[in-house]
Amino acid sequence: MGWHSHTLDEKEREQARYLPRVQVLAMSAGVSRFSWYAFMDTTNPARSFGMIANHPGDEADRYRPKPSYAAYAVMTARLSGLTHDSREPGLGAATHSHLFSGGEEELRVMWHGTGSRVVDLTTREPLQVTDLLGRVTTHRPGADGVVGLTLTENPQYVSGDVRAISAG
Repeated sequence: MGWHSHTLDEKEREQARYLPRVQVLAMSAGVSRFSWYAFMDTTNPARSFGMIANHPGDEADRYRPKPSYAAYAVMTARLSGLTHDSREPGLGAATHSHLFSGGEEELRVMWHGTGSRVVDLTTREPLQVTDLLGRVTTHRPGADGVVGLTLTENPQYVSGDVRAISAG
């Protein structure tokens, strides 16, 4: 798999968001081995599929990790040793919640196709949410036992005891 990202900003952000999404979808389809097309860009801008920039003559941008490099590292750290169990139903075609097991607690990879959407996670304990680039936040349930989580196009890794998920 690959995603062209020669132009800075939006193409690099797209590459970062699609890399874990496509790998999770491949895992859900039973794919056991997955490779990214190129680790580093070639010197030809038309062949900029790598997670590392390679722009000779621009020392500030040569060998610069792109956001997809961080997204790949976060995905690898969060999913290593886990097994994809299922895509959780009931959220519609554009909203993804993929359940993984095999660790100390369940982990979900969640995103919404385009734009944003709030989902309600029913839980009795705080949930740890890791964003695409590895920032971790703690979400505590309200008195009703619900954490409202805004999903966007960027995958989020949600760990903790989630009893139910519904559209917010």
